[in-house]
Amino acid sequence: HVRAIDAGIDLARLAVERLGAVPGVSIVMQPSLSVVLFRREGWDAPRWRRWSSDLLDAGVAFVAPTTWKGEPVGRLVFLHPDTPPSLIDELATSLA
Repeated sequence: HVRAIDAGIDLARLAVERLGAVPGVSIVMQPSLSVVLFRREGWDAPRWRRWSSDLLDAGVAFVAPTTWKGEPVGRLVFLHPDTPPSLIDELATSLA
């Protein structure tokens, strides 16, 4: 269990770094555990749902769109300790 928690925290930190480097993407808040909230400039709730659905349909990832203080944002939760860091790069590319 500790390995999974540590891996999730490490992936969340990497996601903050990689997603934050994408133009138009910003981190809502620094993660304290393995959850990352981020925004994509100009995206409304339907756009978030479409992006999330496309990722799920392609078998890439399940990224839950959510809201933060009334604003639609994306939410990543890292649970599996063997999630490859390359997944974060793929998500970042899909946001560009």
